[in-house]
Order: sequence, then structure tokens, then C-alpha cells
Amino acid sequence: MAYYSAKLWGKKRVLNMEAFIAPANFDPASQPLNIVSVFGEYNNANKAYIYSFTSAIATLTLPASAGITYRWGETISGVDYVNDVVSGTAFTAGSTKRYVIVNSTATSLYANISSVDGFNGAIWIYCSSKIYAIFAQSNTYLNYVHCENLNSNTSIWINAFYGCKGLTGSLTIPDSVTTIETNAFSGCKGLTGTLTIPDSVTTIETNAFRGCTGLTGTLTIPDSVTIIENHAFNGCTGFTGSLTIPDSVTTIGTNPFYGTPFTHLISNSSYFEVYDEVLYTTTGTITAIYSAKGYSGTLTLKSNVVIIDNGCFYNNNLRTGSLTIPDTVTTIGTNAFYNCTGLTGSLTIPNSVTTIGDSAFSYCGKLNGIATIGSGITTIGYSGFYPIPLVTEWHILSLVAPSVQINTWGNYAKPLHVKIGATGYNVAPFTNTEIFSSIIYDL
Repeated sequence: MAYYSAKLWGKKRVLNMEAFIAPANFDPASQPLNIVSVFGEYNNANKAYIYSFTSAIATLTLPASAGITYRWGETISGVDYVNDVVSGTAFTAGSTKRYVIVNSTATSLYANISSVDGFNGAIWIYCSSKIYAIFAQSNTYLNYVHCENLNSNTSIWINAFYGCKGLTGSLTIPDSVTTIETNAFSGCKGLTGTLTIPDSVTTIETNAFRGCTGLTGTLTIPDSVTIIENHAFNGCTGFTGSLTIPDSVTTIGTNPFYGTPFTHLISNSSYFEVYDEVLYTTTGTITAIYSAKGYSGTLTLKSNVVIIDNGCFYNNNLRTGSLTIPDTVTTIGTNAFYNCTGLTGSLTIPNSVTTIGDSAFSYCGKLNGIATIGSGITTIGYSGFYPIPLVTEWHILSLVAPSVQINTWGNYAKPLHVKIGATGYNVAPFTNTEIFSSIIYDL
């Protein structure tokens, strides 16, 4: 029996060889509709229901889908009624229409519940063993989900529980699941406790657990996993301790651990290595992927690194001392050193660097003295150096002005020094005296 929510459930009631698992506070006798009786009418179909246990009212949209029909139940003058709902249309759930019955010959359940003021997550979903996928469709008001038997399920589908802030408790994933798809649990802030990923899982897709801030403890990635995609655990701020990349992992996307506060990194995979608590690729273009945010100390980059990936050192404010960027680096990604408030001294971007992404050095407020940008630079993104107020002057060595944004620098009126004979610096924002007090052709 598989659960996607660890809320307590009460006694089991047999319904035509299928089980009804009631929440602990559910009393059929006190409900306006005998959901047990109504549910039991459909004994030969894929069955599920969604019901509200408060008087709140929300609009429920049931999308049209082949093989799915919808019904809702209501008690009027002591008589139970079951009525069809036209798929693809919206109607009101709540009040006296407490329960939405879904009688399905298809194999997945779709549910959209709109954002209604005061409707605070009092929606439950029950699925029989024949339903193998649930799409919450960005439903932030989904509160409880129970699946009677997902042992034959092989994936948790795209957006399955995306934004379901009302889901609470620990999360248990069936050991039949091989893929946790894009946004599967993204934004499920109510999930708590240690995350257990079964050793059947081979792929964790983009944003799978993004923003699951309630998950805590050590993150253990089983040695069955081969692929961890972009931002898979982005913003999971409750994780602590060490992170180990198992030897099975061959592919890691753009910063899947963005913002997670691990203190120590270990790689058992031949495709990745750890140097000074920074995770790097070992094949192809050498890329710095992720730095242990919880690690305290100076920073030394690998001498052969080519790309500093997006968000690699994001909020690494425990890193201290001066920053030396090797002359092998060509790209410094978006948010690469964002809010690294412990970095001090002058900043030198080597001639090898061509691209600096948006907010790459934003809020590195202790960098000071002369900041030098090398001759190879062609592009500097939005807020690339905003704000760095302690820099006393800027040097750009490129003979052709790089492409920049109006807010690449802050309004600190510091002098800009460029090469004699350089072109393209006679236009905004370089000529904005609030940004650069003067442009001096003397390098």
C-alpha cells in the first residue's frame, strides 16, 4: 500500500473488493452524503473521488479526457443524489455538494481546483488501485492524497503534485517508481522529515523537489540513480550534512542543489569530482556545478575549470578571502557568485572570460579596490556587478565595448578606465555619470 501523504488514516472499509481508507476525523454518519455507499456503486471501474470536509466553496474544473466521466454527490431533503458533470466545464464543490465522484475507464486522474479566498486546502483525493497517475495541475489547495496501490507505477508524472502546499507530513515513494518527473513535488512546502528515494529510481527530473523547504536531514541519493536534472532539489533549505554523489550518476544538470546548505561533498562517480568542497565535471568541458553552501573557508577554484555554472556559489556567504579566477574560464554563469558577502579584495576577470551572466557578482559587497575585466569580454548581463559599492575604479581591457545592460553596475559614480583607442564606450550606460564619473582612455 503506497501513500503520498503521511496523514493518519482510519479504519479500512471494504467496497466491492476495493478498500476505502478514511482519514482519522472522517465519520460517514455525520456527512451530508454517504460517500461510502455512493462510492460502492461503481464496482467495475477505475474509481476515485475528491471531497471537501469544510463548508468552504471552490470552483472545480474537470478537464475533458477520453475514457473519463465525472459525477458529484449531494444530499437534498435526506435523499442522496449522484449527478453527472460535463467534462471540461467548471462547477462549485463544497457547501452541500461535498463530494465529487469520478468514475473512470482511463488510467489517470486530472483535477484543477482554482484559488478561492478562504478555501484553505480542504481537498482530499482517493484513488483505487487501477489509477496509476495523478495530475494536480498546479493545485495549491490539494491537501491529502491516498493511492490504494501504486506498486505497479513506474513514474510520478510531470506536475503530479506541483504547488500542493497543503500536502503535509512525510513522503514515501513506492519502490516500483523509476522516474520522478519534472515538477513532480515542486513547491510542496508542507512535506516534512527525511526524504527516502527508493533504489528503483533511475532519473530525478527538472525541479522534481524544488522548493520542498520542509524536507530535512541528510539527502541520500540511491546508487540506482543515473540522472539528476536541472534544479531537482533547488531551494531545499532543510537538508543538512554531507551530500554523496553515487557511482551510478553519469549526468547532472544545471545546479540541481541550488541553495541547499550541505557542508561537505563526496563524489563516488567517475564523471564528477570534488575539489575544495566544489563539485566539478571530469569529462568534456570542465564545469563547476555546485559549491557546498554550508562550508566555511576560503575558496580555491580548480586550475582547469572552463565554466562556472549558474548559481554555483549562490549565497555562499561563508566563503571568505580573495577570489582568483583561473585563466581557463570562459563563462561565469547567472548568479554564479551572487551574495558571496565573505569575498574580499580586488576582483580580476581574466582575459579568457567572454561572458558574465545576470547577477553573477551581485551583492558581493566586500570586493574593493580596482576591479579589472579582461580583454576577452563580450557580454555582461543584467546586474552583473550590482551592487559592489566599495570598488574604487573599473578597468575594462576590451578594445570593443562589451554588450551590457542599463543596470549592470550600480549608481556609484566611479571612474572607468579603458584601452587607448577603444571604441563603443561613448554611449549609455557607460556615459551615465551616475554609474561612471568619467571615462578615461589610458590603459
